[in-house]
Amino acid sequence: MDLEIIKTVLMVAQLKSFSAAAFAIPCAQSSVSRRVESAERELGVTIFSRPSMGGSRNVELTDAGKDVIRAMTKVVDAYAEMFSIAGNDNATRTTIYIGMRRNMMAPMGLSLMKADFFEENPDIGITVNIDSFDAMFSELRMRKLDAVLFYCVSLDPSLFRLPEGIGLLSLGRVGFYLGISVENPLSRRASLRPEDLLDEEFLLGDEPGDSVTGITFSNPNRFNDAFKNVNVPRTKIIPSDMLEIRYKLVKENKGLLPSHTPVPWRCIDGVVYVPLEGVELDAHYYLLYISGRKESQIRAFARFFSKRLEHD
Repeated sequence: MDLEIIKTVLMVAQLKSFSAAAFAIPCAQSSVSRRVESAERELGVTIFSRPSMGGSRNVELTDAGKDVIRAMTKVVDAYAEMFSIAGNDNATRTTIYIGMRRNMMAPMGLSLMKADFFEENPDIGITVNIDSFDAMFSELRMRKLDAVLFYCVSLDPSLFRLPEGIGLLSLGRVGFYLGISVENPLSRRASLRPEDLLDEEFLLGDEPGDSVTGITFSNPNRFNDAFKNVNVPRTKIIPSDMLEIRYKLVKENKGLLPSHTPVPWRCIDGVVYVPLEGVELDAHYYLLYISGRKESQIRAFARFFSKRLEHD
């Protein structure tokens, strides 16, 4: 089965909507329908129960569909891992080593990102190191990494001094979204405003944000400051190294998960992402890289990532 079909089925399952999946991929809704129907024919099962006239517009997984989604998730994870391993023995393939800040992307989203990049750039592999910005910036200066991907609230180039030989690429902006359990009626809204969230609780990490002159990172204090002119929501602070706990709580409808993950890679089963309006919490993605080293491959990754941010 074609990987594009598998990813489309996973997107429909995630968003519970053919039209929303078409918007997120992006492609025509008819293409989404054809891919799902192709998967159902090939597997000989019905994956989704379609909405009835006058009823809910959400599609739901059948019992067989739930098994299919679990299997497809494993396929996507294995696909990304396979090419990561293969790249070590492929003399014609260049691997770039990229650092990412903690909590940037769920493991499933990271696997999808790697698979998407390989489809467009089969001669370039990606190995990702997860750490704090300070630690990764140090490793970049020591040439242990080829690049560092991060997002922040703002970056002032006049204050953020780049070491010699280090370049900076601006990749684009991403909006602020809330991950909401499909059990919560708010998940069916097209967008939300602060006044819609008075009875909700936000699940935040405890990471205060790296301290770097010229860069303002997102952290709980910045989150609360953004709501100072409206009703400040209730928050629950959970250690940043317990991200899986936050995912579990949001899936159980015990809180909302703030997110700046790009649209194509928001992949937590049972969670829908809804944009929040009325507060300034957008983020900007940047890529630090070593000038002149694997630069064509790094720029290929930058173009790839920027294109995904345009979906926002």
